Amino acid sequence: MLTYQNHIPFVYLVGWPDLNKFYIGVRYKDGCHPSDMWTKYFTSSKYVKAIAQEHGRPPVIDIIKTFDTKEEAIAFETSILSDNKVHILDNFLNAAAGGAQHFTPEVRKKMSDKAKGRKSWNSGVKTGSESDEVRMKKSEAHKGKPAHNKGKKLGPRSGETRQRMSDARKGIVLPHMKLPKSEETKQNLSDSKKGIVLPHMFRKNSPETIAKRAASVREYHHKKREQAALEQSALDTDPS
Repeated sequence: MLTYQNHIPFVYLVGWPDLNKFYIGVRYKDGCHPSDMWTKYFTSSKYVKAIAQEHGRPPVIDIIKTFDTKEEAIAFETSILSDNKVHILDNFLNAAAGGAQHFTPEVRKKMSDKAKGRKSWNSGVKTGSESDEVRMKKSEAHKGKPAHNKGKKLGPRSGETRQRMSDARKGIVLPHMKLPKSEETKQNLSDSKKGIVLPHMFRKNSPETIAKRAASVREYHHKKREQAALEQSALDTDPS
């Protein structure tokens, strides 16, 4: 039986294959560990909770990967969601990838209608450039306090970090991913397509067809030149 430390952030997959609905999430709360999954923790998604209320516990509950730090777990989840465009797939319940939510036009219209008539969140609040006095007060208040990003590595990820993230994703197959086909399956697919010729596929044009197309192109450009000449002539003779 696996034993976990007091704090093990992790990325997980839950799903209902019969409904073709899945969800990928991350768990990094202090003291969390994979044994929380569907015992103490039931995801943060309202969509998952709604399906669970109607259809019960998801048959698929997988821990995709565990991590040493919260930052690594979040970066991995963001990467796997963004790389696979999970947020735009119909069979995934994720509404965001990399921290950006993506709403359908219908949802945006409902949000817009619901917000009509409401006061703006900054109604009555003075906006624009701050006065020197306000800036000085803020500066004094922050003196002696460490910067919010002190000790954190900034800038692009190193090649080593990118390689580790790439290695971590190897072997992970999401439900929508194209699974490798056996040689027998490939041959069956190849045999089934033999003899099928679509209008645009590898069909050589006869010399007559090529000549007709060339003549048509020449005629088109000749007419365009004539039209341009007439327009220029009209401009030249315009008394204004």
